[in-house]
Amino acid sequence: FALEVGASKDFEKDYRAAVRRDSELGVDELIVFDPDHLLDPDRVRWQRWSKRKGEAFALAAASNADRMRSRVLGCYLRNVGEGNLARLRLGTGPRGDELVPTAEEAERAAKEAERAAKEAALARVAELEALLAKKVRPAKRSRG
Repeated sequence: FALEVGASKDFEKDYRAAVRRDSELGVDELIVFDPDHLLDPDRVRWQRWSKRKGEAFALAAASNADRMRSRVLGCYLRNVGEGNLARLRLGTGPRGDELVPTAEEAERAAKEAERAAKEAALARVAELEALLAKKVRPAKRSRG
């Protein structure tokens, strides 16, 4: 698998050069992502090139959608965000809608899960203490 990101002003040459170079390297699948695809109507956001039995690459798909499926990786490559905030992310699920979390997102989710578990445990302790308080009442003192 190979991923080529970006293209210069001579995008047609870049598209051809990447395909030829990666084909010669023995890559089975090449995905070309052009973040500047809107600059020219001949440009395209995504291209997926696949090897055909012993042959050179053939263009398998081209799209301006926000994602492209990689058969080799078994997931989607997704363009998330715009401009300087644009990032390529991996998406899973039938349509690639579930983003694979970044390290920071995974750490944040783990901390949130730990906090929620502690809160649930404390709530359960308070619930059990309340039940116990109802069952164990101090004995009444007799006056005597």
